[in-house]
Amino acid sequence: FWLLLKIQSVAFPSLCVDTLGANHNEPVGLYSCKSPYNLTKIEYRQTFTLRKHRDIAVELSDNDCLDANHGRVLVYPCKFYQEHQYFRYDIDTMQIICGTVRENLCMDVDESSKIIITSTCDRKKKTQKWQWGFVNETMVRNWIEFGKEILDYQEIVDLRNLKKNRKKKKTTRQEI
Repeated sequence: FWLLLKIQSVAFPSLCVDTLGANHNEPVGLYSCKSPYNLTKIEYRQTFTLRKHRDIAVELSDNDCLDANHGRVLVYPCKFYQEHQYFRYDIDTMQIICGTVRENLCMDVDESSKIIITSTCDRKKKTQKWQWGFVNETMVRNWIEFGKEILDYQEIVDLRNLKKNRKKKKTTRQEI
């Protein structure tokens, strides 16, 4: 696994992603973190894993995953073929990306209802920033090399270009 345990909102630090007891095809939301100062403690309905399948599994469930569909993030049986269950974490921006680079959708929160939604990625938007209890930085930074094969070839090309552009920006900043 790359990321594990609680997913805490940066915009609302006392709140964590929670299944809220959702059945299949129902949305997840934010709820008070059960142990706000211990994001590594396994808690029922608040423990998730970004796995080698490139999905986010709901831990302590039979076979449930998060599914980004029609602007919402739902609980759905794990399918193992990416599509609406393809997620990645950008360790630099703290965003959870839902789908491919070209879709440009990030996990976000509806501020009034506290339901988890997807919206166009915006690095400056605090409601799109998330902190995980555990991050395997090596695996996250080398996303293409680890885990199940990425099924969308254009996604592999886009990820390589993204990584290359970030290295260029970093080198340019260091030279200034």
